[in-house]
Amino acid sequence: MPKLSSSHAQTTNLSIVLDALRSIATNSSLPYPQGVASLAVEINRASAIHAANNEALDHLVTRVLELSWSIAGALQDTSSATSEGLVRAVGKFLNTLQNISDNLSLLPSRNRISRILRSSNETTAINNMEKDLDQCISSFVLESQFANLSLSSSIHENCIQYQDDFAATVSRIYSEQAELSRSQDQESQNDASFASILPPAPQVFFGRASAVTTIVQQLCLPEQSHAAILGPPGIGKTSVALATLQSPDIVSAFGDHRHFLSCDAFLDVESFLMGLGQYCHIDGKVTIARIAAKLTTRTRSLLVLDNFETPWEPASNRQKVEDILTSLADVANLRLLVTLRGAERPAGIAWKRPFLLPLPALDYDAAKQTFLAVSDVDENDLHLPKLLEELDNVPLAVILMANLCQDTSCEELLVRWQRDKTKMLTRGYDGRLSSVDISIEVSLSSERLNRVPLAMTVLQLVSLLPDGISEVETSKLLSGDVARLPPAMSVLRQTSLIYTDHGSDRVRSLAPIREYIQLHRPIGDDALCRLQSYFFKFTESMDEAGTFRDAEETQRIRSQLLNVFTVFLSAFESEVPSVEAIEATIRMGTFAESTGLSEKLLPLAIAAARKIGDPRLELDCINVGYGVSERGRSAAVYRADVERGLLALDNVKGASEQNLDLTRAASFRGLADCARLEGNLERAIQYSKDAIALYQKHQVYWRLADTWRHLAWTYDAAFEPKESRRALNEAIVIAETHNLPLIKAAIYDTQAYSYEEQGLLTLAEKACCEAIELHGQLTGESRSQAASLCTLGSILDGQGRLAEAQNAYLKSGQLFAKLGDTPNLTMLTRMMSGLALEQGDFELAKARAHAALRYYMEFGGPIHRALCILLVGDAELKSGNYSTAWAHISQARALFRVGGEIIWIFEAEALQRLGGATFGMQKRNDALNCYVVAALLCRRGSKRLLASKCIQGIGEVYLAQGDVDNARTCFMATLASIQYLGARRNIAECLLRLVDVAKDRDEARDFIRKASDWFQRAENQAGEVKCRERLAALIP
Repeated sequence: MPKLSSSHAQTTNLSIVLDALRSIATNSSLPYPQGVASLAVEINRASAIHAANNEALDHLVTRVLELSWSIAGALQDTSSATSEGLVRAVGKFLNTLQNISDNLSLLPSRNRISRILRSSNETTAINNMEKDLDQCISSFVLESQFANLSLSSSIHENCIQYQDDFAATVSRIYSEQAELSRSQDQESQNDASFASILPPAPQVFFGRASAVTTIVQQLCLPEQSHAAILGPPGIGKTSVALATLQSPDIVSAFGDHRHFLSCDAFLDVESFLMGLGQYCHIDGKVTIARIAAKLTTRTRSLLVLDNFETPWEPASNRQKVEDILTSLADVANLRLLVTLRGAERPAGIAWKRPFLLPLPALDYDAAKQTFLAVSDVDENDLHLPKLLEELDNVPLAVILMANLCQDTSCEELLVRWQRDKTKMLTRGYDGRLSSVDISIEVSLSSERLNRVPLAMTVLQLVSLLPDGISEVETSKLLSGDVARLPPAMSVLRQTSLIYTDHGSDRVRSLAPIREYIQLHRPIGDDALCRLQSYFFKFTESMDEAGTFRDAEETQRIRSQLLNVFTVFLSAFESEVPSVEAIEATIRMGTFAESTGLSEKLLPLAIAAARKIGDPRLELDCINVGYGVSERGRSAAVYRADVERGLLALDNVKGASEQNLDLTRAASFRGLADCARLEGNLERAIQYSKDAIALYQKHQVYWRLADTWRHLAWTYDAAFEPKESRRALNEAIVIAETHNLPLIKAAIYDTQAYSYEEQGLLTLAEKACCEAIELHGQLTGESRSQAASLCTLGSILDGQGRLAEAQNAYLKSGQLFAKLGDTPNLTMLTRMMSGLALEQGDFELAKARAHAALRYYMEFGGPIHRALCILLVGDAELKSGNYSTAWAHISQARALFRVGGEIIWIFEAEALQRLGGATFGMQKRNDALNCYVVAALLCRRGSKRLLASKCIQGIGEVYLAQGDVDNARTCFMATLASIQYLGARRNIAECLLRLVDVAKDRDEARDFIRKASDWFQRAENQAGEVKCRERLAALIP
């Protein structure tokens, strides 16, 4: 293959280049080189027809031929290593060639070209085409990283300039960020130097309106009143106090007689008294009488004492500090507003009733508003809900994390949180308002807490239990310390280190406190062993029959899922693996998909089983792990692990025949899924049948029903609808006979998928909603429920209900993100690429498809990659870039066949799209062949919607050939086949095509009006515009 240089264009024999390109265009089996070569040959043909003896145009065409030859040859060499960057780069290059070809076709013929091309406009147009070519090649090299493309010096300079500009932009952003940080530091220092000036109200303040309103109403009463703001560390007590102090009603009532004093520097009685004196500008000896005199006014005044726990907390200070506070409360017209961490108010003060309860964490909406106000991330960021959940919506933690998110994504911050926890929540200042760790440590240093040693043990227990624990359960976990539990719980509540969960009897600790305790003050070994044994025993109540008939017991398990998996994680951190922990993890397999912790837990369980040398337990863990973990990433690894495990299972002694058979059955069920994902459907069917035989032998009905259900799915992919229905009926009968609700939910999922593939969208929606509801009742927010929501989004998209589809996809994505499920998030990104296509945003569609493809290049199989490239081809097809679309769709079709077996549904999908691309390329016979074959395949597989698209495509070909009668027949047949399926967009498009074959103007107007109505129902504004244009064109 030639290397290109600035002199090469002058010496290359273009006839050799053309012969080579024609050969590639005609004979290559690879879509991308064939597409490039075909367009290059077409550009040469167009230039010969439309222009002669034009140096600028000759130079452009020569460069096109040479670059196309070089790129086509390079693509031939890298056919087995197509990357996401290469797919993107080839797509851009093909579009550039298509644009040049289109522009050349618009030039006048030879007899006028000499005169025309002498004009500056035509010369400029050709120069612009060459400039576009240069930019495209620059991008091509950067994105594809082809080392064998030698560039001209101008292109090389463009690459360097691009990289320099990018580096300069990054440097500028960092400089601006550093300057912003310095200015904020300076502002903080300036604020600190004016202690006598009232601090401003917080600018980022959400979710506390009710608390502020209550305090304002209490303080503005005619009679003297005092209020206290309580709560745990970082909960926003100071912010509530400042918002109250600056509220309009308080400003109106107290005017300049509003005072704010921070007490966090007053460690004893003397410093507290001196601080008050300094604030009041008292010279000489400071006494409470002089302070009271200074604060006495004819009108009402308000004094806020912030962080009052500092002087009040130590027992040696408390009485005297309370005496000072009581003296202040006796000052005429003076109202007090005190903030202090904990849940206990100072004694001796007539606090206004009803007492303000200790501030809770923010609700989700308020936490989200807070985060968005600081970080400016996309409000629909899929990882934001999970990030806020990890922080328990604690205001200080939310604000500090949002600051980090100004230059880091939520997804990256979640990864950092798993590693660094509360250490990352600091702004670098040594203060409780800028560091979560410091704020928590202040609470832990409480003298009251240290006087009750059992309190720390209880807090350490609670820190390992995110779902909380009741006092009854806590007493069971304390050896000989039950009598001391009440005072320990009391002091933890007083310091707000724990709280009682609303609507239950469980006590919890906020997430930042839990993480800090685990890191800095971990639980002791004896207490940890008791905790682990308690939860190992807890899992024995799992319903191994899969009936889940006992709703109360199911709810009890669901309510403690995070507790169970967190404790199990701690068990696997031990150097001595626990068989009990492994068996308990396997028992919880059904619920493993309901928490993201399973992604960490199951690999540890596998490693522990391997360490103790139990092949059966190891294989059981592998099978559970495959069912709930990153399926798209681990299929190949799983297959190898299971095949190795099955060999080892043959040498296991001491295990019962039933246990060994059930381990084999689960392995076959997993291998069937691997084979299906890899396109080997015959093998997938056989593995499923092997599993069914073993489950039937031992009458494990819920596993048996689930395997029949999975087999139905595989038959559907194999275009065997009768076998698919038979297998699904087997699953339904077993589930109904043995009352298996979890399997019923999975069956609804399979029915929804099958109905959607058949185009029965109304039935698909109904089945999908049944699945979502049942998953919610049984396993809660799980991967299964998220997958059902994703399917619902696809069904709603097919119906043209795009806003509802987007909402379903968003809910699904939030669940997947919460569970840390990257493969399914990638699948969702791919599916939302299709939604963007229907919304008319083709660039967004391509961006999403490429994002998914990038992941699948590393972790997915050829089918995953093909589906992404097919979407890129769809976007190009809808954009009118037919040659580029043909190349992408052909590449996807080739990838679908990598396993050596044709998966007919994918073959039909690819052929239908190739029909559209070749029709756009004016290759009508090729288009007709593609549509006919695809339609026959769809008929075999009962794929109604796809078949209707093929029939409509056949009608398009007939219409282009002038055969109006056959075109009308095809369009009418299409409409008849889809009018009751609920596919609004498809119906609208078919009605609009019928306008071209209408018998008269009246019928044409009727078709247009009906089409407009369906486009409106399908939320397709572009379609409505087309209808208005067509209607206007009919007016004489």
